[in-house]
Amino acid sequence: MLARSGGILRTRGDAESLKFEVSAAPLRNFAKDLDLVLDAAAACRLALPSAALARGTVARGLAGGYGDADWAAVAGTFGEVSKASLERDAEQLWAPAAEAADVARARIAELVAREPPLCVVDDDPTGTQTVHGVAVSSKWGAADLARELDDDAKSCFYLLANTRALDETDAVARAEAIGAGLRPHAPAHVVSRSDSTLRGHFPAEVDALARGLGWDDPIIFVAPVFFEGGRVTSGGTHYVLGPPNADGDRRATIAGETEFARDAAFGYRRSDLRDWVAEKTAGAIPAASVTSLDLATIRRGADAVKKLILETIEASNGRVVFAVDALEERDALLVALGVHEARAARPELFSRGVVYRCAGSLVAALTAMPKKPLLAASELASPGASSPGGLVVVGSYVGKTTAQLDALKARCGWLDFVEVDVEELLREGDAYVRAVATRVDGALEDGGSVALYTSRAKVQDDGAGGLVIGETVNGALCDVVARAASRKPAFVVAKGGITSNDVAVRALGVERAEVLGQVVPGVPAWRLGGETRLPGSAYVVFPGNVGDDGDLARVVETVAGRSSLPGPRGPARPSCRDLLRDAAAAGAAVGAFNVYNVEGAIAVKRAVVAAGRPAIVQLHPASLDFGGAALLAACAAVADDCLRESGVPMLVALDHAADDGSIDLALASGVDHVMADGAELSLEDNERWTARVVERAAAAGATVEAELGKLAGEEDGLAVALRDAKMTDPAVVAGFLAATGVEALAVTVGNVHGRYAKSPPDLDWARLDAVRGEAGGVPLVLHGASGLPEDYLRRARAAGVAKFNVNTEVRAAAVRATADAAARRLDVLDTMRDATDAMARVVEAKIRAFAD
Repeated sequence: MLARSGGILRTRGDAESLKFEVSAAPLRNFAKDLDLVLDAAAACRLALPSAALARGTVARGLAGGYGDADWAAVAGTFGEVSKASLERDAEQLWAPAAEAADVARARIAELVAREPPLCVVDDDPTGTQTVHGVAVSSKWGAADLARELDDDAKSCFYLLANTRALDETDAVARAEAIGAGLRPHAPAHVVSRSDSTLRGHFPAEVDALARGLGWDDPIIFVAPVFFEGGRVTSGGTHYVLGPPNADGDRRATIAGETEFARDAAFGYRRSDLRDWVAEKTAGAIPAASVTSLDLATIRRGADAVKKLILETIEASNGRVVFAVDALEERDALLVALGVHEARAARPELFSRGVVYRCAGSLVAALTAMPKKPLLAASELASPGASSPGGLVVVGSYVGKTTAQLDALKARCGWLDFVEVDVEELLREGDAYVRAVATRVDGALEDGGSVALYTSRAKVQDDGAGGLVIGETVNGALCDVVARAASRKPAFVVAKGGITSNDVAVRALGVERAEVLGQVVPGVPAWRLGGETRLPGSAYVVFPGNVGDDGDLARVVETVAGRSSLPGPRGPARPSCRDLLRDAAAAGAAVGAFNVYNVEGAIAVKRAVVAAGRPAIVQLHPASLDFGGAALLAACAAVADDCLRESGVPMLVALDHAADDGSIDLALASGVDHVMADGAELSLEDNERWTARVVERAAAAGATVEAELGKLAGEEDGLAVALRDAKMTDPAVVAGFLAATGVEALAVTVGNVHGRYAKSPPDLDWARLDAVRGEAGGVPLVLHGASGLPEDYLRRARAAGVAKFNVNTEVRAAAVRATADAAARRLDVLDTMRDATDAMARVVEAKIRAFAD
């Protein structure tokens, strides 16, 4: 067969060269054959896991541009797709002319400021997961729409259409009614926000919305990307990313192979968006007629996007549909900028109307939504609460929700878990609902908190893909919540798109709310209006298909003001705050040494014991990607041994953490100190986010260090070019410290990560002295202490530096020792011993230099 097709079975070689090996048996033909086989198998309810796996491999080849190459060669070259492999394949496509994300966002903001707010018709309420400071309304009467469209201060507003909960007939009627309501205002474009895993009423809902607007043949952009939820598109193929593995990478599964594609009501087979459009339109829009707005175009810049859009529309004499690629926020921003500039340049081409059938990430890009840190517990307080307890409602039945519910049960034992058995509900009806409501009401009356959840077995045999049974279940949940609302619970969290809509509108009476922001990535919170049963309360809308296993528990702990993190420790190890202040009072400084394994922690311990002076062992988030909680626990055990055996303290810290996940893991593992790195945020956002970290760290008995400015150099995969480095501004120091409450402040005065370009380096001593004057008694920290001469160390200590960070010299010592051991053919244990000894010598010398 291979000989007849001209195939070459290849498992190694230059994959890029395959693009030029045109074959009589191309990969694109093989993809079609696999689709036919899988479709036929699906019709017979037959699972073909090997064929499905092969389709995933083929999808990656097509996404990489190998459609004309021989199928056997490509299949032998490409294995499992991952986030890293997708990014690696696409990285080379960036052109120098492509706008940076902040530049694109600023230009979009200028363009959208000239237009009325963009209307986002949401098929469930989870679409607010990428925005903040905007309204969400369950009403679309003439006065309601006029109110939102006249609010020029807002870039967009959301309408809670909730059509995904309806059958197609009702969904079409509702979408057309909304379109008719918008028609007198003559919007140029609208968003039909839908599921990032491709579920929903497409194309019926889009067509109905357009009909109501009076658009016969609108231009459609299909863009289901949602970065916070791990939904990306490359080469036209839509992927769902799995959780991070030990290396920090994430497996990328084509959408058609996920549980979402097997949805009883909205199932599909195709993962290539062009094929998906053809499948959902039953061939009315052929795949060949869908234009791919691919990464090769997008990453040339907004002008290239604009050019392709205009040329496609001008050349078309029928439907115009674009399938949008995007792997990261910058891609989405360039698409949005290209669309806006194309509309501005040739408005007559867009008079037919534009509908964006998209998930949350394109909405944020189209509206130039600014970044905002995750919400702090203080921002979620409910002023009208009369009960200290709260209510969690879990209706979604997808596997991710079940895993999150299991984690909630394991982590939040203070909740009263109440199950709604769907089979029993369908048998007993109202009597069963009253019994459940009585139990929930009683728990809230006693000041407790309740997790109300549906049984996990799917019950969908209603002839409508489960929509009828789902309506019955949601009705029961809403009845229970409506009664519970009379107790004025302190918080309400709803899990699942349809569930969160019905709880909001039917149970709580929401007509209009404000989107506050996100509690964890992709999970929005609203501030409810005065018309509701819980006026002024925060309401968390948690999508069913978003988050890792622990995120539901994390959200509930945040809104409840409770934590499963360990409380403040006893006197076993001193606080980092006391350690640094004691050192500063003695004119000394504490050394903080980055390690990557247990050997590194042991090396620091040996040095502490030998020098008789304290030190800090630090782990970068990159280390956690490899060693996780086990590495943190090992370092903590070594630190405890050090204090117990020598009486000299050794603390454990997390270094340069910019994400809440790493910080939560570290705090849960008992670290003493966290360096919260908000350097990428604006000053205001850095203050808000850092204050939130301080709040959580205090609950766990840890201290926090922040940074003002941004160091140049490279460390653990984080690179900052010299041109992007920023010096610490003394004028903002006092205000930042007052706003955040951090116990230490890292400064940027010409110090760098890694090796210095010149020796000795040029440090801005006058700036450091000015920072000290504004910092009061807060200890200062100097990162990048590797290679600094001793007179520099003394000068820095005199200016208030009480902590020096060292990474490069310790790491280099370990690398040299390991290389030497390999050259001498030493066994693993001897290699580990040599590397530990080499690191210990460097650490001990530094500890002594920092105190002498």
